[in-house]
Amino acid sequence: MSSRQHLYLTWSLSPANTHVEALHAETHPDGFGFSIPTYFGPTRLANGMFKTWHECYASQIGDLLHQLRQKGIYLSLCSKGEIIKNE
Repeated sequence: MSSRQHLYLTWSLSPANTHVEALHAETHPDGFGFSIPTYFGPTRLANGMFKTWHECYASQIGDLLHQLRQKGIYLSLCSKGEIIKNE
C-alpha cells in the first residue's frame, strides 16, 4: 500500500470524516447557503441561499474579494481571485 493510499484510507475511516460526509449529505429545500452570518477568520461574509453550490461559493468568494479590495489590500490576489471565480 502506498503512503497516498494509506493516507486516504486513514482519512476515509476517521470518525470526523464520517460526520463531515453526513453533514454534506444533508439537503435544504431552499438550496445551498447560510441563513445566518458566517465568518472567514475575522471577516463577516454576506450570506444567502442559492440554487447551486457553485453560485453559493462564488458569492462567498466574491464578497471576500470585494472586502479585501475595498480595504486596498491584496489587490493582486483579488484580481486573480476574480478571474477564477468567474470561470
